[in-house]
Amino acid sequence: MLLKRAQEFDLQTVDGILGKAKVVFEANRKVHHKEVTREQFDSFCKALDLPKGSQRRKWQKIGEMARRFDDEDIKLRLPISWTTLYALAAIETDKEFRKLVETGKLSRLMTGKIVKDIVSGRWWHSKARRHLEPGMLIFSFTFQHH
Repeated sequence: MLLKRAQEFDLQTVDGILGKAKVVFEANRKVHHKEVTREQFDSFCKALDLPKGSQRRKWQKIGEMARRFDDEDIKLRLPISWTTLYALAAIETDKEFRKLVETGKLSRLMTGKIVKDIVSGRWWHSKARRHLEPGMLIFSFTFQHH
């Protein structure tokens, strides 16, 4: 019961990151369609603590590629880190992303480095791979209430 509750919070965190990223992407599109000014967009991002630069661009990329994460099975395994979600969003093609998913390595414990290693093919020589081997991420908790 506690494990299920904790997993629900993880999913809420992922949904929150993806939701925020979608809004940032949508707001940026409104600038390009001249529905809002660049200054309004900058003010919006400032209110979200998203400074100009790479961090803002990464959030936009997550929002742009968020459809990639819509499948519930995928969403349940997504990392709860926006930086790792960016690494997954930055994978060039949906085909490459599906290939990563099919390896069975997609998990909450992934880091951006692990994503890059898998995509580049360096994964099989990485020390980090032992942390994500199939079957290693199954935990069982039993709590007794007295």
